[in-house]
Amino acid sequence: MKRKLAMCILISALVALMATPIFAVAEISKPVTTTEVEVYDDGSYAVIETVVEQSGISVRATTNTKSASRTYTYYNASEVKAWDFTVKGTFSYDGSTAKATAVSTSYNTYVSGWSLSSRESSKSGAKVTATGKFKYKTMTKSTTIGLKCSASGTISAV
Repeated sequence: MKRKLAMCILISALVALMATPIFAVAEISKPVTTTEVEVYDDGSYAVIETVVEQSGISVRATTNTKSASRTYTYYNASEVKAWDFTVKGTFSYDGSTAKATAVSTSYNTYVSGWSLSSRESSKSGAKVTATGKFKYKTMTKSTTIGLKCSASGTISAV
């Protein structure tokens, strides 16, 4: 009797385990960062960094997601970091299509006197873009940065 009871419990446990969905993660890796530099005639320059966060890809999921950010950091002619502006996008993709699902912006000022005068962001299709305008006394600097996602999940700069 004890043997039959133990066997029934074991079979029930195995059936319950098989019925529970198991989402295996095929790939998890560290964020991928790329950096570019733009040099301007007045001696100032910008460092533009793109960071793609590699999210886990579910074997059973039909749609996957990725997030990425692109940060434009402005340095004055004295090589002092003045401000930065970031756009962050979240994308979904399934191998045949991609879509931007969220966009946000953030900024920092590091030199007294610099201020953000305006910013806007948008998402369209599989692309996110943002524009930030900064002022310092009579000087105005602006940047437009963006990201796009391919149907296979490859993120690139716009």
